[in-house]
Amino acid sequence: MIITRIDWDTLDRLAEDSPDFKKFISDLTEDIALGKVKSKYDEVISDEKFGTYLKNKKIVQ
Repeated sequence: MIITRIDWDTLDRLAEDSPDFKKFISDLTEDIALGKVKSKYDEVISDEKFGTYLKNKKIVQ
């Protein structure tokens, strides 16, 4: 089941605790309002590349 509601209390708490997350949310909100991506985001990688990353960092075996 996919939950489509946003837990705003948790989002606010995360933004208070992490300046990087706060900037991410601010950039995302601005991009949504503009209707285009003007901010820089991390590259979206494939499942295969992500799996390799996790193995290289010894997060999974």
